[in-house]
Amino acid sequence: MEIATLFLIIFLLIVCFVILIVLVRQILLLIQERNLLKQRGKEIEDIGEKYTEEKGKHDAKFKMKQISEIISETEKEIEARVAKSVEVTKNKIKGTKEEKQIIEKAGQQYQSFFSGLRSAIPETDEERNRDMGDLQNAISVLESLDEDSYKSHKKRGDIGRGMFYDQMSRRIKKILTENNLDTEFRFLPEQHIKYLIFSNLKNIKDEDILPILKIMNDTGLFQDIIEINPAFRLVLLPENKIELENTEKVLLTFAYDLEKLNLDTLLEKTNWKREYALEIINNLVRKNIIIFEDNVIKVASFGTPDQRKMWNKCIEEKKQEEKRREEENIRREIERKKQFKNKIEKKNQELRKAPKPSEQIKKEKESKKVPDFYARPSIKQLPSNKEKLKTSIKSEVVNIEPSQEKTDSESLESNIDNLDEELENEIEQEDMTENEQKELNLTLD
Repeated sequence: MEIATLFLIIFLLIVCFVILIVLVRQILLLIQERNLLKQRGKEIEDIGEKYTEEKGKHDAKFKMKQISEIISETEKEIEARVAKSVEVTKNKIKGTKEEKQIIEKAGQQYQSFFSGLRSAIPETDEERNRDMGDLQNAISVLESLDEDSYKSHKKRGDIGRGMFYDQMSRRIKKILTENNLDTEFRFLPEQHIKYLIFSNLKNIKDEDILPILKIMNDTGLFQDIIEINPAFRLVLLPENKIELENTEKVLLTFAYDLEKLNLDTLLEKTNWKREYALEIINNLVRKNIIIFEDNVIKVASFGTPDQRKMWNKCIEEKKQEEKRREEENIRREIERKKQFKNKIEKKNQELRKAPKPSEQIKKEKESKKVPDFYARPSIKQLPSNKEKLKTSIKSEVVNIEPSQEKTDSESLESNIDNLDEELENEIEQEDMTENEQKELNLTLD
């Protein structure tokens, strides 16, 4: 019993506390409204004192108070209407029992469908690695498709060039075997091969030789292509392996460029120490690349200085010839463009000078293009009695034979005159009748 009474007392206290809060809130609202009314009254009084004369101040204040009361009443009505509309919308949003049941069933089905599914986020390192591998495979497939789509045109264009390079590589191999160069030397300078190509083959450019040599290297016709410097390369013939260091490449560059390379000139050009230079020379001799005799460095495949001059001269002449051809082609292209532009200008001038079609021709063309449908028929005037008689008499005169024309001409002329007189009399009578009718109408009016 004591516990029940305690609960009852607590409940009553809570209810009283809530009622007290509500009452306090209502009192505060009333006080706030009164304060607002007072502020409005003061504002109205201030406005009345500022903008009204002393005689009509009392009436102006009274009217302003009435206006403020009307404004406050309208505000209260608006608040009440808004509260009602809010309640109505809330009731609409709540929905019926049937709608709630449908929503609950849909939620249960959704949860039952997705309850067995796992999260897509990888939980372990194995799953993460597997997902990464799948993504990388997908990316590689997409990139390959992208390359196929963008580079298909380039591949089609390279087919003809590949066939040309294949044909040229077989011819170059034939030239080397005919000159016994593939058996006599282990390697050849690129300039020597270019000289043989330019002297034996036509319709080949300097820029095409290096790609052809690379294709021959890829297909096994050459062992390797060693780049000594950007302008000088060594082509290793089959079954010959050579490895060169940078210092050895420098020595071979001077051996090709200079007419005569001895130890002193090498030291002068490179600023190497004598022992270091001799060590490099001995390494190249052991590799069977150079010959060092009488303090002079020689390379068998480089030929004599005169031969090297001949090779370089032939290559330079070929480059100059290609340059001239390109310039000539560019010049011809420019001339063709100019001729084409001149032709277009002449054609435009002829079109400008040509006479323009007149407006009448344009109208005729438009009338032909667009036929007139549902047009009114043209009204033709009927011939008068006098004209009918004249035409009939003339037709009779035309149909008369030549023999009768002479005999009856006088009678016909007299008849025509009589008919003219009769027609004139009839016309006068008709005019008289019309005038009489008008006079009668006037009298009747």
